[in-house]
Amino acid sequence: PTASGTFNYSIPLTGGCGALNATGTITVNPAPTNISITGTTTTCAGIPVNVTLTATPGTQLTWNGSPSIITIGASGSNVISVSPAVNTTYEIVSADLNGCAIPVTGQTATVTVSATPQFINPIADDVICNGGTLNIASLLTSTVLPVDYIWSATTSNVSMPSISGTQVNIDQVVTLINGFQNGTINIQVKPQIGSCFGTSQQILITVKPIPVITSTVSNKTVICNNEFVTLTSDSNPAATVYNWQINTATGVQIVGGATSGTSTTGIVNLQLALTNPLVAGTISFDFTPINGICTGATITNAVTITVNPIPGTPISLPPTEICSGESTNLTISSFPAITGTTLVWTVIDSQNVTGYANGTGTAPFTINDVLTNTSDVQGFVKYSVTSRLGNCDGGTTQFIVRVNPLPKPELIDGHICVNQTTGVTYQGYVLDAQLSNTNFTYDWYLLNTTTNVYDPLPSTNGPTYQAMQPGTYQVVATNTVTNCKQSDIASVVTVYPATGITAEVTDAFTEDATITVTVNPIGTGNLIYSLDGGAWQDSNIFTGVQGGTHEIMVEDTEGCTILTIDVLVIDFPKYFTPNGDGIHDTWKIIGLESKNNAKIYIFDRYGKLVKQIDPLGEGWDGTYIGSVMPSTDYWFTIEYKENNQQKLFKAHFSLKR
Repeated sequence: PTASGTFNYSIPLTGGCGALNATGTITVNPAPTNISITGTTTTCAGIPVNVTLTATPGTQLTWNGSPSIITIGASGSNVISVSPAVNTTYEIVSADLNGCAIPVTGQTATVTVSATPQFINPIADDVICNGGTLNIASLLTSTVLPVDYIWSATTSNVSMPSISGTQVNIDQVVTLINGFQNGTINIQVKPQIGSCFGTSQQILITVKPIPVITSTVSNKTVICNNEFVTLTSDSNPAATVYNWQINTATGVQIVGGATSGTSTTGIVNLQLALTNPLVAGTISFDFTPINGICTGATITNAVTITVNPIPGTPISLPPTEICSGESTNLTISSFPAITGTTLVWTVIDSQNVTGYANGTGTAPFTINDVLTNTSDVQGFVKYSVTSRLGNCDGGTTQFIVRVNPLPKPELIDGHICVNQTTGVTYQGYVLDAQLSNTNFTYDWYLLNTTTNVYDPLPSTNGPTYQAMQPGTYQVVATNTVTNCKQSDIASVVTVYPATGITAEVTDAFTEDATITVTVNPIGTGNLIYSLDGGAWQDSNIFTGVQGGTHEIMVEDTEGCTILTIDVLVIDFPKYFTPNGDGIHDTWKIIGLESKNNAKIYIFDRYGKLVKQIDPLGEGWDGTYIGSVMPSTDYWFTIEYKENNQQKLFKAHFSLKR
């Protein structure tokens, strides 16, 4: 048949018993058509390309590819990816459509394969330092040569001249934008021959900052022999390791540890000692920061430490006892003696003493506190002295200074009494030191006004001395047990006594009698006055003095003047009571003497003469010719002489019963 389809047929049969037709059906299927193969003719080794097989839908094509049998789908074609390693021709061998198989010839597709380069060895990720150069070009290797290497990069915190290119410019100097933080470079590189590229490779480059030391300090820059120090170094960014070593050492060594090393924290603890314990020394250190493979600049003499000797123990001769008011004179040095050692002292105890103080001084030093004993028994001051060199304390020693009290003579200024006419001292003055200690001796002196020097007084060793001449006297009291002595002075002056005294009384019968005392010559003492043994007064005038005879005494406060005088004051009683009780039983004029040549007349109220009485007699008893006179006022007259003048006085008085 020329076409596919179903065909009926019959076959006539003859012979035998007649004629017969055999019938049947023949189905004719279509043969495969439109058979072809097409595809890319050029590729790179390892790079797949497509081959397209076409035929009547449903046709199974047999070809020399893989898989060997391909069924064509409803689209009439099927695309197959092939990856020939070498030049390869693909050919359709036969086609089969529903059992109708036909051979196929002339349907071929040739794929020409070019060589594709591949890396022989992978390139590992790398770490470089800020300012370093990439080292990649020398590591690039390919399975096929000659070859080009194509690269491109993405960066973070990194600056570089180019971010793409070939192996010619791949090795570049890279710089961190922020020099204290990490940066990264992600590089993609692939080999190329012509248009064929091998498999690309990713390389991560980490760029680390180079640490810079910002500070290196020591917890103490001056220490004492055999002390520990802590060195601390910081950098930006923080280093992963700090290398340290001695730069210079003068008289100082590290004990109990290495002389160099590394620290992951930048902290180094060291014990330093002097090679000569009596001589100070210094030591300095270098520090180098390291951040992984990146080493920063070394800081030389980053820190210097002075190591001082420990000063010796304070020493001194045992202090002797001193007297109050003397200097301690306590000279203290240290052993062993080291130049520059200072002494620091404090008073930690005392008793009965003032004048001490805390202080410092360069050894050897003399403490010259002037100490005063405030009591009558021995006192003391206890000093605690520590040697110090810089900040280094040495030993501490205690010293006790005992302070003996001084004798305390107390002389009182005085005077002597001298007759002004003869110049003879008739009353001396006893100077008294007012001390009674049997251990005391006394030396007495008189100031020589010509030489201004105290001349010793002979034959004097007692606590008292009687001065018989004026001047400035000195006594020196010495304690024979402690040999402490103290002096005092007193002034003795001359006092001339008063030698003449008179008294003047106001007129007789004065209502307020006044006595005025006159001393002449007056002398040089301080005069005081007394009436009838009464209180002493500075005034020479006595007022309100009653009638009668009075004794006036005049003395001076220095005891050189003693004068007395009797003074008569004339007065009369204002009343009398003649009742026989022994009190005011008679009336008479008080103070009259014979020199007054007085005459006294008593009158009653009518002027009748009652009585004439003797001025020096017992007085009137209140009777008249034996008769008792009544209680009333009576008048009297008195004729008398006073100061050689004749006077008359009239007044009245009362008689009371």
